[in-house]
Amino acid sequence: MLRGEMFSLEFLTNTDPQSTIGGLVHVNFKKVIEKKVQEIRVELIVEARSKVAVGNDSPDEASEVLARLYPMNEILWIATNDETSLNDLALLDHKTFDFRFSLSDTDNPDSIPPPTFSFLSGFAFPISEASISYAINVIGKRSGQWSSDIRLDRKFNFLPLDHTSLVPQDFDHGKIWGRFQQSVRSWKDALRSGDGGRVDLEFWGPDVKSLSSFQAIPISITVKCFSKHMSSSRSTDRSAFTFPLPPKTPLDIELRLRAICSVTANERQLTKSKDIASLGQFGRASPSSTSKGSSQDIVTDAVEPTWIAGAFGTSPSGGGRWRQTVSFRTHIVLSCAPTFETSLDSSQDLSVPSKLRGRGKITLEYELVLKVLFPGLGNNVTGIIPLKNLTSGLRQGQTIPGVDASQ
Repeated sequence: MLRGEMFSLEFLTNTDPQSTIGGLVHVNFKKVIEKKVQEIRVELIVEARSKVAVGNDSPDEASEVLARLYPMNEILWIATNDETSLNDLALLDHKTFDFRFSLSDTDNPDSIPPPTFSFLSGFAFPISEASISYAINVIGKRSGQWSSDIRLDRKFNFLPLDHTSLVPQDFDHGKIWGRFQQSVRSWKDALRSGDGGRVDLEFWGPDVKSLSSFQAIPISITVKCFSKHMSSSRSTDRSAFTFPLPPKTPLDIELRLRAICSVTANERQLTKSKDIASLGQFGRASPSSTSKGSSQDIVTDAVEPTWIAGAFGTSPSGGGRWRQTVSFRTHIVLSCAPTFETSLDSSQDLSVPSKLRGRGKITLEYELVLKVLFPGLGNNVTGIIPLKNLTSGLRQGQTIPGVDASQ
């Protein structure tokens, strides 16, 4: 609860089937009468900003747009000239008013309001910035030309409700999200003729149309390593298989979540990406990791090296390659805003400063970046897995993060 001298603001849990912001305003009417307040109202303020800058030498090198989405307000109380009513209010001391703002679009019921969001691409030009903020303002309008209004402002985090099905937690049903392949060479083979080894990666995940933030997602990473081509005389000599050897522990695998934000501000458009988290306890310990637990939570399955005669289309009599496969199974959690696309239009909004009026757009998507580390120059194998549909993970009856009534 946010408390002021005259007002206290309390948010209520979002339990409606649609995205709704609701709460209570507690009013001290002794202060209302003392400060000569004539009207009390509550406002929902949703501001979206987009900015693209190609330099900082002149204002012409940057475009910025501010738009106010879902402008709503509700009058809670209006003063009257009835002295009896004022005296009754003074005796009442405190009174509570409820408010409710629905963000659902009756003309487009499938539309989803954007989440609270902030993005800065970096500090090297060109740069892009984007943000969406939510706030509730309680305003007491005072009489008198020189009397300033009394305000109580509260910013909060917002997530739209998630109506998608929960992701299955088992490893029995799923699909390959991505396959990747790369040739690799050891240091001693780098300058020799002939082919080198090969690494195949497979990334497995649930067979679903969308994923949810803040929910455990089962994944599996399979690494298949093939030696360089060898004669058949090496088919029983496992010691000949020295490169590339698959990782034995999750420390030699990196899995990162990357945000891709496309920002439009009037005539300028820029798409930038940035890594925002390490996932699944892979790789070395990272302060940006969003997964709890340790690498011991990852199940590792290693298959003994196998000789493959005639691998990659060669004749079996002409030799073959050694192959070894290792797989890693675990769960990851994506602690981030859901994907969205929001249009900005303040070209006719006189409440916005003229230099910030215009049209823009903010689009957010993600991708997983998988990297397996091998010795040697240019031998690391990387795969990109797009995540174009990520929902909020906020289920009916749960509290919106940052809008907890117990605060």
